[in-house]
Amino acid sequence: MLLQLQTIKFLYGCAVNAFMLKPKWLTDSISEGHILPPEKYMAVKKCVGKLCVSVESLVKSNSHSPIFDNLGIMLHGEKNFCTDMAKIIKHGGGQVFKTLLELVQNRDDEKIVTGVIVTENERSASRHLKHCASEGKIPITSAYWIIRSLHLGKLLPLKEKTKSCKLPTLKLPNFPDTLGLSQEI
Repeated sequence: MLLQLQTIKFLYGCAVNAFMLKPKWLTDSISEGHILPPEKYMAVKKCVGKLCVSVESLVKSNSHSPIFDNLGIMLHGEKNFCTDMAKIIKHGGGQVFKTLLELVQNRDDEKIVTGVIVTENERSASRHLKHCASEGKIPITSAYWIIRSLHLGKLLPLKEKTKSCKLPTLKLPNFPDTLGLSQEI
């Protein structure tokens, strides 16, 4: 089931805020002779906070802003990954940039509120890309962040990674006259 929830079609449906129903809903509706309420057949429940929203209330109040609204993303990975994710992000209201320079310029010009670099595999980002991103204060995250955000129906906060390499400190004993000792040796 997890792989089905990560297909491009499914993620696209999440991005456009479509109701994804299990196939059983259609067969049960046909056998009943009328359209059954879709709540118990939903593949992913639409939740706001801890409260799950019913289908009728979502249809009546269609004031949903896109999930990636005011978000600029630079994708880093293989061509197929970038193409598929770009479609999902654009239909979810986000902007996709091909270069880091474009992302930074649009953020600085306030055309987007937040800029993020999304990688196919977080470990595949080069040291140079990580350095440039940290200079521009642009977070780097994996595609899993997009997938989780789409499944939950809201943009998840970006976790700041503090990869500070703390070297063990070596405390040297204080000698009264270290300079004198070195001259004798």
